Amino acid sequence: LQSIQSHKASKFIVFTDSLSSLQSLSSFKITHLLVLQLLEFYNFLLQKGKTIVFCWIPSHMGIRDDEKVDSIAKTALNSDMSSFKYSDFKPFSRKYMNYFWQLEWDTLDSNKLH
Repeated sequence: LQSIQSHKASKFIVFTDSLSSLQSLSSFKITHLLVLQLLEFYNFLLQKGKTIVFCWIPSHMGIRDDEKVDSIAKTALNSDMSSFKYSDFKPFSRKYMNYFWQLEWDTLDSNKLH
C-alpha cells in the first residue's frame, strides 16, 4: 500500500495468497493493531482517489507458473516498484482468472449452456 501512495496510477489490484489476512481486513471485529493500521491507511488512500481491490489467490493449488509468480512477488518486496509494469503480470493474472473461471464453469451442472 505504501507503493500505491506514491504511484501515479489510480487503480490497483493487490493479489495475496493470505486468506486469513483478507478475512481480518473484511471483519468488523478487529483484534490486531496491524489490521487497524492497514485499514486506516487503506481508507487514507481511498480518500486520495485510489481504487484498490484485494484479490485472494489460493496457494499450492497446482496452478502452472504459481512458483514463478511467487518469485516475482518476493523480488518486488526488495525492489523499486517503478521497474514493474502491469504488463509483466498480465499474462499470469489472465491465466489464473481463466483457470478458475473454467473450474467454476465445469462444476455448473444445471447451466443450460453447459
